[in-house]
Amino acid sequence: YYRAVQDRENYLEVCARLYEEGQILREENVGVLHWSTELRLNLEKARKKERKLLKEKRMLKERSEKDALTGLANRYKLNDFAEKVFEKAKDNREMLSVEIFDVDYFKQFNDTYGHQAGDQWKILDRFMQEDEDVFCARYGGDEFIIIYYGKTDEEVLALAHRLRQEILDLKLKNQGSQVSEYVTVSQGIR
Repeated sequence: YYRAVQDRENYLEVCARLYEEGQILREENVGVLHWSTELRLNLEKARKKERKLLKEKRMLKERSEKDALTGLANRYKLNDFAEKVFEKAKDNREMLSVEIFDVDYFKQFNDTYGHQAGDQWKILDRFMQEDEDVFCARYGGDEFIIIYYGKTDEEVLALAHRLRQEILDLKLKNQGSQVSEYVTVSQGIR
């Protein structure tokens, strides 16, 4: 308008204000770009940290639920699982069997051969992998608990016999045993 009416003084004043406001906007835009870039980088760092924390949480949970020697579930995980499966069996009116599985002369075995996991743990792990209704956990030093869900007495006895036979078939030496030169087990099932 000032240019159209040839008011040079007001025209220059308005141009100067527009220029200054443009500079301020440019500086604000640079600041906003800088801030948004920083925000994006911080967000990415936070996401990486969150992924790392979730991974560590999973690892800690796994460590808290697994026996270090055998890799099987530990007593904490057993208690949690047992609580759930007992309720499930009760609600579904399904059979539930519990086996206590004891490695004979286990202390002597460990004293002689060291605290190694051994192939018998792989057998227990494989039992669980083969049948989702079988759960194995280390209960104590030489004791293990096996929970059979939804199995008949005959099925449980067949699985227990198979487990015992597979361990005998390994022919793991146990010089400390007073019943056999190999690792043997005792089983009690209810």
